[in-house]
Amino acid sequence: KGCSILTVHGRTRKQKRSAIDLADWNVIKKIKQLLKIPVISNGNIVDHKDLQICLDDTETDGVMSATSLLYNPALFDKNDHDIRETFKYQGELISHQVKLAREYLKFAKKYYATPAQICKHIRNILRTPLHNNKHLYKELETFRLSFPKEYNVSIDVSRVEYILDELEKYAETNQFLIIKPSKEPEEETNKRIDDVNNDDDDDDDVNKDQTIKNNNNNEGEGEGEIKIKINKKKETI
Repeated sequence: KGCSILTVHGRTRKQKRSAIDLADWNVIKKIKQLLKIPVISNGNIVDHKDLQICLDDTETDGVMSATSLLYNPALFDKNDHDIRETFKYQGELISHQVKLAREYLKFAKKYYATPAQICKHIRNILRTPLHNNKHLYKELETFRLSFPKEYNVSIDVSRVEYILDELEKYAETNQFLIIKPSKEPEEETNKRIDDVNNDDDDDDDVNKDQTIKNNNNNEGEGEGEIKIKINKKKETI
């Protein structure tokens, strides 16, 4: 009896969702060293390369992420990471993000996501292009407000599909170069702040870093789907 697996988020309750206080991987490592059960690390995961860095630094058995997955649902996919690395123009990235949003929309329809949940995820996946096309952002809000808050039966998402079509057209004309930052020293990687923690939407009262996506979409809005990367260097469960 007792705990058979433990997930540790390297922030205190007071620090949760803070854009200043980073998750402390050293504390997670110490906890792992004290326990014999599998330990999963959580916190400071911004992109795909952070997964292995976290595993190496914390010596945990796996890595969990929630908030960053709202912005990139393919965060754990190495192929997706490699594809993104080939992009030279912002339009290519936007088109890729629209593709992910379309895939999400299929699941949203299949599992009866509420309009509020759909809007939350679409806004996260397409944050920058929607910010640059405020009329489409307002169109998305109009879609959300046209249904009761907890409405979760099969809904017509044609308005959302129209928004995605328009963003696809926008991507085709966006030929601005992607400016990639210079390579960071490995020891500085875990000190980066995930700017998505600054996103404090009015309709989001969910602690995304601690939310497990419930199969019953009636509970909460904009849940963060938890995914785990298992440390292949260790004996996995």
